[in-house]
Amino acid sequence: MNKNNKHSTIANAIETMGVTKRWTTPAFLYSLNGMTPLYILLGAATSGRRETLLDLVLNGLPEPTGTTAIFLSEDEEPSPFEESLHALPHAAILNYRIEEEHEINAENPPPDTSTVFFVTDGRANPVDQIEAIKNWMQERETDTEMALELARIITVIHCELGQTHPPLFAWFEACVHFSDIVLLNKRTPGTEKWVQNFRQHFKKHCYPCEFQLIKKGKIENPANALFPQPRRLSLIFDELEDSCTTPNLFEDLPGNWQFDDEEDEEAEADSTFEPENRPDPYLENISNGHRAKQIPDIAEFLDAPGKADQPTSEKDA
Repeated sequence: MNKNNKHSTIANAIETMGVTKRWTTPAFLYSLNGMTPLYILLGAATSGRRETLLDLVLNGLPEPTGTTAIFLSEDEEPSPFEESLHALPHAAILNYRIEEEHEINAENPPPDTSTVFFVTDGRANPVDQIEAIKNWMQERETDTEMALELARIITVIHCELGQTHPPLFAWFEACVHFSDIVLLNKRTPGTEKWVQNFRQHFKKHCYPCEFQLIKKGKIENPANALFPQPRRLSLIFDELEDSCTTPNLFEDLPGNWQFDDEEDEEAEADSTFEPENRPDPYLENISNGHRAKQIPDIAEFLDAPGKADQPTSEKDA
């Protein structure tokens, strides 16, 4: 069964239950081949990622059966919300750093970890970090106690920052390319037109990811935001998922199912499709070692004076 169809069927079944906003999902629906689900949070520093993460953990996860491991970059400034993250029951705050050649050096999560959140460095290149996380996951494939499977990639957009610095659209677009869901945060009355145009751009280009608004630090439906239905445009994590065995839902059906009609057999033969073995457009390198698709250095814009800047005490690094 197609992975997207499988998750869509479960999601549709849940919607028919008549559940209201901010519901808690039964834990069995998050089972990913018996592996530990990994959620990646992308976004710029000051976008509100840690506040969003707090809402996701408190209101989006099922009842904890183990530790929720939260990885934060050593290179980012402390955030006021980190104290609240440290106070979460059943949570472990762990540090990591990304070294040369996109290698992650991270603390080991507790043995009873049931969910992992990885908050990327909001002042660094998100594409390089995605590649580093993929390599990190591959290294853990042989770890039978803590093998990871990607559940979702979540991007938090700083709308006022984007409106203030138009060149940053390319940076945000790279994040959206890898994302299953995009959360629009730091909106003001003056950003309404920008938000509308931002969403319209991705709708026009048929991006499959979801878009939701964050209001006063809260997601409309955090459980839905965490539901592991893949909706990302990028396929770079698919090869990791394909290495996991998926049960054949039809193997126990009685008899041997066959085509009854020669035309169906011919159609099946003609439908064989071999995808092109092309790199992700953001991960493709050119001869000089640089990425073929360049994005701005967000740190230059975060350090530049502008109306999107915030007092240090309010920063979400």
